[in-house]
This record gives sequence, structure tokens and C-alpha cells, in this order.
Amino acid sequence: MTLLGERPVQEEYSGVLIIPIGETMPQALLAAAELRNAGIRVSVDTGKRKLKKTLASASAKGIRYCLLVGESEAELGKLRLKDMALQTEQVVTAEEAKMVIAG
Repeated sequence: MTLLGERPVQEEYSGVLIIPIGETMPQALLAAAELRNAGIRVSVDTGKRKLKKTLASASAKGIRYCLLVGESEAELGKLRLKDMALQTEQVVTAEEAKMVIAG
């Protein structure tokens, strides 16, 4: 039993982080539900940190995709998909995001 205490605990991180910007939490939660229904592990950032810090933290944790939901994206019913590994960004619908993330 003492060996179990010495073993490092591995934290499970989702592959996708949704970051609501401004007053877009309802749209972020809807996008999260849609992705979860497709079997994609998603977490929603509820902190009030600056965007740059949140993205840096996601990158350090090995999160591959960040979905940003800003006011302009919410009005269009779209999401801003950032691929943290390839350093690319595109504006997509939730359906398109599912296809990109699922591979």
C-alpha cells in the first residue's frame, strides 16, 4: 500500500477547452453539450483570467483544441477554433468543429 502513495497522480485533461469571452456562457455551454453528444471530451473555462493566460495554461496542459466564443462569433452562431499544436485558427460552426476535432 505504501507504493500507491508514492505513485504520481495523473490528471485527465480533456482534448477541447471552450473559452467564453464576455457574456457568451450560454452559447459556450450549448457548444459543449453538442460536442459531448458526439463523444468528444470537453471542459468549459469558467475562470476570469485573461485570455492569454488561459490559452497558455491550456497549451501547458497539452490541450489540443481551444474553442473561443466571443460576442461576434455568438451572433453568427459560430466558434473560433484554435489548434494549439499547429498554431492555426479558423471560424467554424459547431458541426464543422466536431469534424475537425474528431479527425
